[in-house]
Amino acid sequence: MKSEPGNDDGFLARWSMRKQAAQSTIEAPPGGAVQSKALGDHPHAQDADYQTVELSDSSAEQDEPETPLLTDEDMPAVESLNANSDISGFLSKGVSAALRRAALRHVFHQAEYNVRDGLNDYDGDYTVFEPLGNTVTADMKFHAARKERERLEAEQAEAEQAEAEQAEAEQAEAE
Repeated sequence: MKSEPGNDDGFLARWSMRKQAAQSTIEAPPGGAVQSKALGDHPHAQDADYQTVELSDSSAEQDEPETPLLTDEDMPAVESLNANSDISGFLSKGVSAALRRAALRHVFHQAEYNVRDGLNDYDGDYTVFEPLGNTVTADMKFHAARKERERLEAEQAEAEQAEAEQAEAEQAEAE
């Protein structure tokens, strides 16, 4: 259903209003609530979704309980980790990137994470071929004909060389 140009209740008109409101710069008054100027005269402006945006001064760090920053010294030995180990401590900001990578590498190289499902196309051993039996492919025919040609050419060259040597021997006897 298309909205008509004069119809302010259409989806595109509401979307346009919301987009314009989001693009306009909003400065929060000390109270923490901002009144949208672009939607003030819109028919849906009395809806709370369109009218008021709550801005919070509290940050995510204040909402979380204070936890001590973990460092490399606080972490267990990488060799002691298994697939059921909790590695969330290694993801802490205080842990070095090298130790984090080593722990993740150690855990994910364990047998529990290295199971092939058999659905990969190239899991099979394609170096060993089943015998074709009496089937002769076009490629096999081509290579057999090539080898036969090479064998015949080699025989012909040997025969010509033998004839040339015999002719030289006869000529040497005649002299």
